Amino acid sequence: MPPPIMAKEVFDWAAREAAEKKQQDFSKVEFFSREESICVQRMHISRYDDEPATVAGMEEYAKAQGDQEDFGENRFHHEIYLSDVRRCKPERLKTVIRHPIDRDRPFLYHTHKRTALPHQPPG
Repeated sequence: MPPPIMAKEVFDWAAREAAEKKQQDFSKVEFFSREESICVQRMHISRYDDEPATVAGMEEYAKAQGDQEDFGENRFHHEIYLSDVRRCKPERLKTVIRHPIDRDRPFLYHTHKRTALPHQPPG
């Protein structure tokens, strides 16, 4: 749920103000909320182009914990941008990256044609 300060009315006001000030069409911007459950989250401090390495580390961490990534209709990869790209050096950009996981479905990996849970050695 968005914080109370981010009510639909505040969002609509901000979109109108931005459209007027920037003289751009923001009609495709939409307000929605979602409830998040458990996720893997990591702070990425670097250029946006370097994010794949951070995401790969998150995936490895989830696998090592026995967790399954859980992307779906209401479960998304998402990013929270903390830096102003106009005022920050690219190598100092801060982004929180989140991936939803499902602890009830452990990650399965494949060794040749066998499937094993991470805590079981392939046989």
